Amino acid sequence: MKFSQQVRLPVSRRDAWMLLNDVSVLQPCIPGCELFRAVSPDEFDVTITVPMGLTDVRLPGKIRLRDVDPARSYTLQVESAAGQGQAEARVQLESSGENETLLRYTARITVGGLIATFGAPLWNKIARRLAQEFFKAFVERIRQPS
Repeated sequence: MKFSQQVRLPVSRRDAWMLLNDVSVLQPCIPGCELFRAVSPDEFDVTITVPMGLTDVRLPGKIRLRDVDPARSYTLQVESAAGQGQAEARVQLESSGENETLLRYTARITVGGLIATFGAPLWNKIARRLAQEFFKAFVERIRQPS
């Protein structure tokens, strides 16, 4: 599954970069996020619970940052601890005004094992919904006064 999106952030590119790398800003914006802990500057432990109709799926895993070009781009690699799912997102930031940044990303998600029994189309729909919820919460959070 692959999808792309762009989001306008109401901050400079430098500030957008700082916020996108601040665990305390990100964690409350991630739907169902129970844990988001830095292991190193480019690796994080994460646990997310995803509602799946009548049940919830708890997904512990790791996020790694690769191909980091500070204040411009990076690749997020996400892998579930059970090896049942992987995701990769290429994130790029572009200044589009003094206090506005255009964030573009392309994500690719692969599911397997037990979680694949829910079906790829359902996971695609869930991934898109979670991304939309994240960016809505993220933009609201950065609009709040510090």
